[in-house]
Amino acid sequence: MVSFDSVSSSEHSLVALRNRIVGDATAKLDVYLGQNSTIFKELTSISASDDIDLQHLKLDILLILLNVDKNTIESLGESYNDVVVSVLQDIELPKTFLTNNTSINRKYIKLINMSKGYTECDEFPFLKETEQYLSHLIDKLLSDIANSSEIANTIELLTLQLQNGKNRSFLMTKSLKEQIESMLFKCYRKYAELINYKYMIRLRVQKDKKNNKYKPLSNKGLNSCISLPNSITISNQQDEKLLYLCLVLYTWSHKINQTASLWESSEFQFFISSFLKGENIQLKCAALEFLIAPYLNTENTWKKRKIIIKYLPYLVDLLNYQPLPKWFDIFETLTDLIELYNRHEPMNNPIIMFLSKSNMLYGILGVFFECMSLKTQNNASIKTLTKCVKFCAAFAANDEKYRALLLEHKFLLNNLEFGLELHLSLLNEFIEFFNTFKNGNLISSTEPFPCLYDSELCFEWLSLLKSFSRSVTALRTSLKRNKLPELLLRLLRKIHRITKECFEVGPEFLGAELKVMGQTLGTICNFVVEFSNLQPYLVKNGIIEIIQDLLSDPLLNDSIEWNLQSRKNALQGCNTEDVKTNSLWVLRHLMYNCQNEEKLELLAKIPMETILEFVNDPSWPVQAQAFQLIRNLTSNSRKVVNILLENFKEVEYNLDPVTGKTKAIGNTYLFEFLVHKMTKLDPRDPPQKKTLEGILYIIVNLAAVNENKKQLVVEQDEILEILSEILAASAQNPTRYGNDSDLKLASLWVLNNLLWNSESANHSQFGLDGYPPTSRDSSSAPIDYSEPPSGRVSRNEIHGITSNTDHNSAIDEDIDDSSALQDNEERNDEFVRHIPEGRSQNNNSTVLRCKKLVDLGIHELVKKNIFDDSLSVREKARTLSFHMDLLLRDSNSS
Repeated sequence: MVSFDSVSSSEHSLVALRNRIVGDATAKLDVYLGQNSTIFKELTSISASDDIDLQHLKLDILLILLNVDKNTIESLGESYNDVVVSVLQDIELPKTFLTNNTSINRKYIKLINMSKGYTECDEFPFLKETEQYLSHLIDKLLSDIANSSEIANTIELLTLQLQNGKNRSFLMTKSLKEQIESMLFKCYRKYAELINYKYMIRLRVQKDKKNNKYKPLSNKGLNSCISLPNSITISNQQDEKLLYLCLVLYTWSHKINQTASLWESSEFQFFISSFLKGENIQLKCAALEFLIAPYLNTENTWKKRKIIIKYLPYLVDLLNYQPLPKWFDIFETLTDLIELYNRHEPMNNPIIMFLSKSNMLYGILGVFFECMSLKTQNNASIKTLTKCVKFCAAFAANDEKYRALLLEHKFLLNNLEFGLELHLSLLNEFIEFFNTFKNGNLISSTEPFPCLYDSELCFEWLSLLKSFSRSVTALRTSLKRNKLPELLLRLLRKIHRITKECFEVGPEFLGAELKVMGQTLGTICNFVVEFSNLQPYLVKNGIIEIIQDLLSDPLLNDSIEWNLQSRKNALQGCNTEDVKTNSLWVLRHLMYNCQNEEKLELLAKIPMETILEFVNDPSWPVQAQAFQLIRNLTSNSRKVVNILLENFKEVEYNLDPVTGKTKAIGNTYLFEFLVHKMTKLDPRDPPQKKTLEGILYIIVNLAAVNENKKQLVVEQDEILEILSEILAASAQNPTRYGNDSDLKLASLWVLNNLLWNSESANHSQFGLDGYPPTSRDSSSAPIDYSEPPSGRVSRNEIHGITSNTDHNSAIDEDIDDSSALQDNEERNDEFVRHIPEGRSQNNNSTVLRCKKLVDLGIHELVKKNIFDDSLSVREKARTLSFHMDLLLRDSNSS
């Protein structure tokens, strides 16, 4: 081994050191592992006052020493990381960027880029100085006074910004973002003339006009779905690098609020799209990043299906290139696009359709199965496997064909179960380790733990299982195994235990596990649907008790006081929205179409007071599930309705003038609360719309109980006014409720129950939320069925109303149930019934309620909705209008 103990800081010794380590990996290791600990301290002590040659020499040596392969980095471990931290923190050349020699600055920035490229260390204290220097150089570039050395420095600084990552790029100053935009415009003006527009369209220009500027995209008859232009060849390599670096940074920095002009310029987008046909991979990836960004970050861009289909071949083609830029993840981009159209067009996803037609889907599945078949997994294979599982979960979320394709491979579920078991075993080992070290006072509360290496993979396995569980066929066949729900219950108990006993682990560890817990509960939501064979197993093995513990934990319930201040401090700020939402969602599915005894058993464990504590949660999805749960609880249950009213009861004690005794007078403020909640909601937001729908169906259930409850509802003028506004909406005049068929149907059910005589044999209809078969009417809107699929309540008893469940747990396969279909056919004429002679069942109170609705103009609104676009709304409006006419005719004849 060569000894460097005698190496001094003199220039001669440093030259000798540089000559020894050039191209000699063993000599580099000797420097790292040598006994002289001052060598790196000497190398990083670079000052602007030092001789230029000495600065160059030290930077050259550091560049050579840090340029080692990944295996060497892993073998050096902390030794290499300590050197990187020293380079990032101790060299203070950024403080004098503007006065330094430009070549010195370039070598230093290369050194920083190399350091951040080989390590995840974020301890770089000179970001502000580097941005200021970058801004100074871009100003020179825009003024055309920068020399080639300064352009090279600009490229290195932009690369450094890219190294900082997507999240850090949002910290760029506003002025720097504007400068980058100006750089892109300058490049566009310089090279846009190279685009050949002739093959696109013929543009007629009047001959008498001189100096007419040629604008091929200004023709009004030009469809936006044009073919992509041929590639532009940029001969200047520095311009090429500047373009792709600025384009990526610009895209990242504007992802939150895309109000910048570059996305509004069709000419610029056309210019960027030309690079999709080029050979430069960096430019191609940057162009795709820029062109796809509006689809993922703006509201209505997803409607431009034809344009995104043009980009897909070039995106998928990148799978054939290796390596791709580190900042571009093709799996993540494809998955994000699939999830985007799963939200907007779940049954007609253009991304999945393209992948299936191009046979690329089977190639990706081949990579997936190869990753699962590896005997041992390393960090790289786990990352690839995680991406593949996430991708499969996305394209199987709404497509029965691809669910069946995946489930054909029996070892897939075995690998899924193994992934969940592995995470459970790691959690067990961690709890044992943590308690041992905690009891020995060996754990520092100031050093948070990182998440487990398989937490993200476990989350994606659960996402895939959730996609499978959306299929009725899968629930009744492939997933009909008790091991899966057993693993899910164990995961819930284990993670909840960690939040109670090991809460000092830090936000990163807890955040990852709470995310896994939320997804576990989301999967259980589908496992406890009425027709699932796994529902009895989950109930028997304590799913309700687990949720009882969760909802009574101050981590989820803000109304409960913390027992330990240290636990409160450690868990505050943790994202528990998914856990709360899916916990209530599980209960909601369990309470669908169940017997009254089961509802009372649930309320004995989880009181109505606990459920009501979530109706004012800061999260709208949580509120939506709380109201939907109350909706299912109050359906077909007078006892639960009375329990709900009891929780909103106000008692006044007045003195009876006759007896002289104190008399208690009860009053309910439930309707005041519901009206206040409805007026504050914005139905344009899906969770808030679902909240409003749940409230309306609660009113449906209240009005179905008896005459007293009907009278309470009809006296609420504010509620009737809201119903009128919902029914008055149309495509031409959507009002604040947006002409929504679900809200209209719920409003019609409220009116329906107000006008049914509770004393008659034909009972009122209860509003029950469930999971109907998927179907489409002529308007392509989901039909809201007026009967549950097969239920426990018989046809001769009180019927229930179902509505579409939220998207990410809806069962999207038609349920083959002849009894349900027969019931639907029988209900087509639900109001056309035999009326006994004398029509004694139509009492005066029903007629009075009907007349009040007529006076408010609601009768005319009901008639107007006979011509609504939604089939379910049309049918309900037609039958309700007939019934109102019948009541009015009977009252006039009597």
